[in-house]
Amino acid sequence: MSILRQATTVLGARLGYVRPLYVHYGVTHRCNMQCRMCVVWKEGNAAEELAPAAIRPMADGLVEAGVRMVTLGGGEPFVRRDLPDVVAAFHERGSEVRILTNGIG
Repeated sequence: MSILRQATTVLGARLGYVRPLYVHYGVTHRCNMQCRMCVVWKEGNAAEELAPAAIRPMADGLVEAGVRMVTLGGGEPFVRRDLPDVVAAFHERGSEVRILTNGIG
């Protein structure tokens, strides 16, 4: 996202045009680790995850609401084989996409 676009969005928020700038979206509860302090991986089920085709309308709605940055997390996002399609669903709509990962695998 350009600095000008960020500045415009922040200025709009300060002037009372309150819009969310950032969203964290948990794309999965599956994980390639089983950390003792975390229970997210116990609930993981690939069949319950939204497919990229179902994520696209959500991404459209977030952009319309003013969201400019999306962080994809979970669980471990890289366990999804379709993660490139999930990233594209947001990126193609102009969102800056970041991925929160454990870095394993």
